[in-house]
Amino acid sequence: MRFLQVVRSYLPKYKRYLIIYIILLIVSAVLSVFSFAAIIPILKILFGISDQRLEYTDLGGCDSFSDILNNVTSYFGYYFRIPIRTGIAKDIRGDLFKKITEISPSYFAKENKGDFVSRMTSDAEEVEFGVASAIDMILENPVSIIVYLATLFSISWQLTLFAVFLLCICCFFVLKVGVYMKDIALKAQAFRGKILAHFEEALSSLRVIKSYNLEDKTIDKFENINDDTRKAFNRLNRHYSIAFPFADFLVTTVIAVMLWYGGRYVLQGNYILDASVFVYYLIVFHSIIRPMRSMLKASYAIRKSTASVERIDKILKIKSNITQSEIVQHLPSFDSYSANLPIIEFKNVSFEYVSDNPIIEKLSFSVYKNRPFAIIGRTGVGKTTIAELILRFLDFKSGNIFIGGIDIKNISITDLRSAICYINQEQILFNDTIINNIILGNNNYSEAELNAATKTAGIYDYIMSLHDGYQTVIGDRGTLLSGGQRQCIC
Repeated sequence: MRFLQVVRSYLPKYKRYLIIYIILLIVSAVLSVFSFAAIIPILKILFGISDQRLEYTDLGGCDSFSDILNNVTSYFGYYFRIPIRTGIAKDIRGDLFKKITEISPSYFAKENKGDFVSRMTSDAEEVEFGVASAIDMILENPVSIIVYLATLFSISWQLTLFAVFLLCICCFFVLKVGVYMKDIALKAQAFRGKILAHFEEALSSLRVIKSYNLEDKTIDKFENINDDTRKAFNRLNRHYSIAFPFADFLVTTVIAVMLWYGGRYVLQGNYILDASVFVYYLIVFHSIIRPMRSMLKASYAIRKSTASVERIDKILKIKSNITQSEIVQHLPSFDSYSANLPIIEFKNVSFEYVSDNPIIEKLSFSVYKNRPFAIIGRTGVGKTTIAELILRFLDFKSGNIFIGGIDIKNISITDLRSAICYINQEQILFNDTIINNIILGNNNYSEAELNAATKTAGIYDYIMSLHDGYQTVIGDRGTLLSGGQRQCIC
């Protein structure tokens, strides 16, 4: 199962917590078995198997101490389990965000941005819940089950084999029911992504919606998506809620069959167990039911989380379409370029978004230092595409691009993009300070250069009129600024 593969790939980082957790689980299970064994002498007296007298004895709090020790062990077990659960979820979110920053911007043109947000939030939360269930299923419950089964086999291997057979039948039916969980969860999470996408689109287009009186139409569209999401999650949660009563029904049936099967032989007196040991056997067997029930329920939770893992995994498996040569060269400084040699040179470059439908075909041109150069043409002929090829947002199908005489595929991408000033067609501003939006990671600037740039852009006086000056936070996408002020800062 892909979900368990993902969890296992992240577990080694938390092996210290894992080892401590397993040790505490074993100790807790062993303490439980020993505490159950203490009732055998009392049962022998009650069933008349022993001639000993039943007398009250003050144990000096030994039983209470055993219970306290068991509870303390269980607490610390969960204490060391929590960092595993939250840590794996954090790592998945981190890898997902890192992958998103590495993906070519062209990829997002074909995808639903809200769906990406959904994968970072609700899907990541679903995975965190699934990790907790997986830990229960892989670690906590199996450790308890192994200890209890070893105890049961030591009491009666024949009866235990019959019990294991019954439990295997339970698992078979539970897994059959859980097969449908993943598909339902995939559809439900996809609807949640659509809601986020519509919400994000409405926020970013609020002025357009209001100016064209589209409020009612936008609300109706959202209501339709919202209602479809409700129906999808109704189906998912109803299906999920079946897991618990169904698992409990199967487990109760197993206990009833065990009681009938073993009790019949004990009452007939032709079985190797006496009544007191059989009661102790049932107590231990009943204890194995709790982790068994938890495992069955965890399997449903994992099935549900598998859908989220597959949605996240789809992003993590995206491979960069930008090819990089093993020979990495660094760009020389701009001042070293000769005015007689092209700074940028295209040679028979072809590019296509869709196979057999080229946007650019065998394009060749040269750009020289200190010489104005413009690319003009109607919408859709590839002007922006040429800029994105130079920045290596896209990779061309054939031909060569040279910068400073160096093949662009041999240039460090970091060097390449550091040498280019990219001005987007849209006004892209971050919810940060004015100065951070201006420098955008360029820390090698002087105050004089900063002031000269803002004066040239015609925004210096406005910035100086603000209480915090350059340190003023401009809000989401610069919403605290006017349209002209956003353009000047861009």
